[in-house]
Amino acid sequence: MKIDTSSRFDRQYVKLVRDNPEIRMAVLVTAQHLEHFSSASPSFRFKHVQRTNEVYECSVNATIRMTLEFTDDDVIMLRNIDDYRVNH
Repeated sequence: MKIDTSSRFDRQYVKLVRDNPEIRMAVLVTAQHLEHFSSASPSFRFKHVQRTNEVYECSVNATIRMTLEFTDDDVIMLRNIDDYRVNH
């Protein structure tokens, strides 16, 4: 599978990394695992987002979550990335 990102994900990622540069490596590692789709790892806390048909959520670390969806053309679209503590 290939990884692609939405413009929203890109904006949020830039802001998160600017505020916390150590997040860059955690996101990279998570994306690499998703590329090979090893979502079975319990540390990802991979799950379907309620009230959606195609959107999933996984953890980058203890506080950073990202949403994604699988497209028809074998691509994982990273949609959103956020610090759960700040916004919930």
